[in-house]
Amino acid sequence: MNRTREDFCRALLEDYPCEALDPERLATRFVRYFEVPARPTIEQLKALLKRTGFGEVSGTRHIDAKGIHFSAPGGGYDIHYREDLWEGTRDYSVVHETYEIIHETLCDMHSGSQPDRDVCTQAERFAAAVLMQPRAFEPLALEWGLDVLRLHKAFRCSYAAVTIRLAEVLRQPPLMAILYARPDGRNPRDRADHSDLRAIVVRRTRGFGTPRGFPICGDRGGIPRRGRLIPDGSLAEQAARYGTARYAQDGGYAAIARPVIRKGELARVVVIAVPESFSAVLGPQMVASDMPGRRRRPMPAMAAVGPW
Repeated sequence: MNRTREDFCRALLEDYPCEALDPERLATRFVRYFEVPARPTIEQLKALLKRTGFGEVSGTRHIDAKGIHFSAPGGGYDIHYREDLWEGTRDYSVVHETYEIIHETLCDMHSGSQPDRDVCTQAERFAAAVLMQPRAFEPLALEWGLDVLRLHKAFRCSYAAVTIRLAEVLRQPPLMAILYARPDGRNPRDRADHSDLRAIVVRRTRGFGTPRGFPICGDRGGIPRRGRLIPDGSLAEQAARYGTARYAQDGGYAAIARPVIRKGELARVVVIAVPESFSAVLGPQMVASDMPGRRRRPMPAMAAVGPW
């Protein structure tokens, strides 16, 4: 028997009649209920949403938004994504719209319910959880040394989404993940310019502590916060200035900073930090033993991956 959107929403209301379901938990339920592949492609998403009564998915060049949906004659929805977008953004937009359709269906079924004003934020979290499922994401994140650049390519999700997802999914090792970028997306004044890169994602997990050393905080000290420029003297500043990955251990922490070069220009800098006792987990990102910027002690043997 084919499971449908209405079946899914009725089951949710039966199991959680008076409880708002967190987007992460809803994504887990959605993945299991409809047997969503671990890393679904746009074609798999199209087939799944059509089969389960969500609607027809198609690309178009005639919308300004990344994605949109509206009720279709005879039931279901028409779901559109902007076809000139990067493939990962198309996937994300389709799953985003899927969450909004679930939300609307639940409101229709549950008399008196009003749409949540924060539905777009919730839809973003839902999309990340569906496209970067823990069963697939966590093993690769650990195998690849918490490498945001590589995970970005493998899961076809934005650097920001991947950076956030690391902190959502991983419980060990404790970590801090920071993404510096231009919030407005404008081009730099020159290829190496990093003066306007700001922290758009700053996440740390339980047990990471409060960093004070130069690798993360730079000369000015303090805790990295969203909206701040790259700290002078930090690993991120070095990676941006020289266009190469930098690694250091200091103040009880190990950190790696990697620039993201797009079309020959500096676009982003990713920083991943862990307690020094877990430093070996970053090993897969250390592509060369002579990586510039190494400070203090050498990298520990890869067999010593810290206390799990």
